[in-house]
Amino acid sequence: MPEGPEIRRAADRLGKALIGKRLVETKLPYTTFLGREHLIEDQIVIDVTSQAKAMLIRFENGWTMYSHNQLYGRWTVHLRTTEP
Repeated sequence: MPEGPEIRRAADRLGKALIGKRLVETKLPYTTFLGREHLIEDQIVIDVTSQAKAMLIRFENGWTMYSHNQLYGRWTVHLRTTEP
């Protein structure tokens, strides 16, 4: 399970890729998010931080995405021309 320092480094990497950028497409693999993509799509990411073992991604519309990687979770960043 990733610990706080690993999550902090991941948040820093993700922040470099996303802060100030508009989220044009999301692929959220969990059924609880189906139909809710519109809440963050077309929004600008204003901050990516970590708090303990959680990552927080804040958007210009006031929404914050809370992410916990559990045991094997990870965040990846891909060019728009590649499929994850």
